[in-house]
Amino acid sequence: MANYAKLRQTAERLIAASGKAITVIRTTDGAYDPVTGNTGATTSNVSGVGVLLKYSNKEINGTTILGSDRKLIYSGEALQVDDQYVNERIVSVIPLDPDETGAIIYTCQLRK
Repeated sequence: MANYAKLRQTAERLIAASGKAITVIRTTDGAYDPVTGNTGATTSNVSGVGVLLKYSNKEINGTTILGSDRKLIYSGEALQVDDQYVNERIVSVIPLDPDETGAIIYTCQLRK
């Protein structure tokens, strides 16, 4: 059986060495206010370390992956679809979690 704890440490070390601090903004719906008829929204920051990459020409298909999309290899608190990084939205999150004890890394697709 593989030692995923050691693999997780190695991945975190490599991403930290090659990447940078990443903070995304997560917006969640608040409680419904029957007086105003509105649902408030709250925002929170999610932080980790990541490496931003361009997709290769072989990966770009014009439908699910656009030429302007970017790939984020990320280690840290779990990210979610619709989280915002600067002026890009996360449209896909793929965790690498082979032993189902917590993701080693996340591969995220960013779109403007």
